[in-house]
Amino acid sequence: MRLTLIGQLVLLLLPSLAVAERITHLQIIDARQDRVAPVCCWSGVDSESDGKLLILSDQGIAFDAVLDISAESLTLTDSFDLPRGPAAGQDGERMDAEGLAVSAQGRSFVSVEGRHRIDAFDRQTLTASWPFPKSISLGDNRGFEALAIDSSDTLWAIAETSARATTPVASLVDGAWQMRARLAQTGGYLPVGADFDADGTLYILERRFWMFRFSSRLRRVDGALSDDLVTATIWESTSGELGNLEGVAVVSDRSGPLRFLMVSDDNGMPLLTPRAVLLEP
Repeated sequence: MRLTLIGQLVLLLLPSLAVAERITHLQIIDARQDRVAPVCCWSGVDSESDGKLLILSDQGIAFDAVLDISAESLTLTDSFDLPRGPAAGQDGERMDAEGLAVSAQGRSFVSVEGRHRIDAFDRQTLTASWPFPKSISLGDNRGFEALAIDSSDTLWAIAETSARATTPVASLVDGAWQMRARLAQTGGYLPVGADFDADGTLYILERRFWMFRFSSRLRRVDGALSDDLVTATIWESTSGELGNLEGVAVVSDRSGPLRFLMVSDDNGMPLLTPRAVLLEP
């Protein structure tokens, strides 16, 4: 059945009761002693081995946080700047940090756009940097935005690119990039975040910007991480409902229900605030 343009707009504005029942809007509590760094522009999030969380802003600021599911709150306990290394250049380039993944050893991996690369940190110490393969054409504002680390400590990266019908999926092994698979792009969505659950299943957060509104969806990868990935959509927001969600972290173990923490990038706009939501699909 074809819908008129007005009919399509009406559907976009209608609330989705099914989605509303699955989403918890978390209260963000700023308990940092030093509040010089602004709370804004969140682009990535991941769980650490001690159960706490690390949140990344695209300005290169990392936030320590604690999630309290029963209190429906996310408490920020500290923040610190990530240093820029030689790969950033000497021309005053702002660190456009997008993707975040934390290893079991506590090492943080951050994907940076502009001079596309992965930087590795031990807290506030830059320990390594790897540029992306020149064989992959990436725009200034479309890098490998979705990062995730599997149980073997392999780093996976998925590009945010709209140039083709599929986007490359790569892994970093012993300091070398390997092209491993391709992810089909459908519905105008592009990947912006990823994480593995306790069973080794990969989930990919995607974003669509249409009619000046953002919508999001979460896809599960079924099967091997090779060739053309087989996926299933397990959740999709309505347009304009949750803002610009850019980061996702699985916050469940094998014994509990599957939950996903997602954070938003408010782009530093004065009338917007960063959001943290908990999804139970």
